[in-house]
Amino acid sequence: MKLFWKAFSVLHRLFDVCLHIMFKIAYFGKRDELPPITNLLLLSPATSLAAKIRKKKLKSVDLVNAYISRIQEVNPVINAAVNFRFEKALEEAQEIDDLIASDYKTEEEMERETPFLGVPISVKELIAVEGMPFTAGLVSRKNVRSPISAQTVQLMKAAGAIPLVTTNISELGMWYESYNRVYGRTCNPYDTSRSPGGSSGGEGALIGAAGSVIGIGSDIGGSIRMPALFNGVFGHKPSPEVISNYGSYPPSGEREFVPCLSLGPLCRYATDLIPMVKIMAGKNVSLLHLELPVKMKELKVYYIEDVGNHVMFTKTESDMLHALHKVLNHFNNAYKIVPKKLELPILRYMYLMWASSISSCKAPTFSDELAERKGTIHFKLEFLQWIFGQSRFTFPAIVLGVTEKAVIEGSDHYLKMLEDLRRELVKLLGDDGIFLLPTHPTAAPHHNESLFKPFNFSYTAIFNVLGFPATHCPLGLGNENLPIGVQVVAGPYKDRLTLAVAVELEKAFGGWISPSKIIE
Repeated sequence: MKLFWKAFSVLHRLFDVCLHIMFKIAYFGKRDELPPITNLLLLSPATSLAAKIRKKKLKSVDLVNAYISRIQEVNPVINAAVNFRFEKALEEAQEIDDLIASDYKTEEEMERETPFLGVPISVKELIAVEGMPFTAGLVSRKNVRSPISAQTVQLMKAAGAIPLVTTNISELGMWYESYNRVYGRTCNPYDTSRSPGGSSGGEGALIGAAGSVIGIGSDIGGSIRMPALFNGVFGHKPSPEVISNYGSYPPSGEREFVPCLSLGPLCRYATDLIPMVKIMAGKNVSLLHLELPVKMKELKVYYIEDVGNHVMFTKTESDMLHALHKVLNHFNNAYKIVPKKLELPILRYMYLMWASSISSCKAPTFSDELAERKGTIHFKLEFLQWIFGQSRFTFPAIVLGVTEKAVIEGSDHYLKMLEDLRRELVKLLGDDGIFLLPTHPTAAPHHNESLFKPFNFSYTAIFNVLGFPATHCPLGLGNENLPIGVQVVAGPYKDRLTLAVAVELEKAFGGWISPSKIIE
């Protein structure tokens, strides 16, 4: 048996390597460069920009104009922003500048009440922004506009942020490449032949390209963390039901899998994570105890490198292992912490645990949502139409629609495994433990390459059904000049640990690296 698995490991790795080479050949020479960054306002955290606005050292109108200009430069290259409210945003920015000039409120009052005053923000398109298109990537919804904003958007606006654009997604947020028949395909700012991830790929790409500084995404299987990895930014999936899902599409209020779905922040600078979570969590913020200090030297650090040989998953690439070990060495060198490697063979079944948990929910199916809960979709016909470029849906959506009704054999067994894993990790991590592992086994794949590696998202998805908070932290560029990084996980409601580690790693390793030249 050992000989079999050794042979399988070699063949599996050989297949992945050959596949990657084939995609590199197919996309050779098919990449576009981003324009350089010429406005240094684009290189400051949102909290620093808000402080300058409050102190009258920067006008909100100037900041919004700077981001409008950057979006106009990069969007023809990456197609990340899909709907724009530039005129309205400038009006709101002028109102903020007038308010500040009037001295109606003190600087301290504005910092306390509106910590993001005057800062533009981007929002994933399937999260409602009042008056903006709200298609969720469906052709049938291309004329739908939202009459109200999602609760997260309302809270950020109340904190002074200005919605500027909405960004591209996969259909209904259920694939990890951001492409649909309404808006087309989004490209990675580091290499336009690569995927930006999904389903918050538009958010990740725009923020990574310095077209936005902070944004709102959603995550049911890694839809915040994978785009954060692929585009070199920070992304946080919070503990379940802390940040409201109200106002996202498909409607999630009545769904049993609400605990698996989380809205959360993406940003270029780790220092913006905790302030964003504080605002987006609203009244639930007290559950996270973000005010409690995190002492790095007292953390317990656990890790895994991969889940072993398994037909479903790609072997973790050396770049991703290098990123993980950079962090392990940092904790050892800086705080004398000796990380402990975990043996968790149960994680070989993480996709089956995720799929069993999602499919066990008594909620509308993906097919129901594709039809907007009105009738049924004839997928055989849609597939024929797709062959001739006439389908309303993308190939991944059609495949998922066809296969989702297949009952996973032994699903009750996998649900029990999930509960066993949850108990084991909750006990192990306790109040001061973090778990480090790759966010994804590879850096950003080429467009469509993920079709041949459909289960790799399980490295993030397992923590959705476990209900653990998880933060992706960028750690520079790998051998192909693509972003690499690590996923930091903690026990339920211990978000403050993963967020504090994100700030620590940004200080140690620099965080986001610009994909384009910076001209001062």
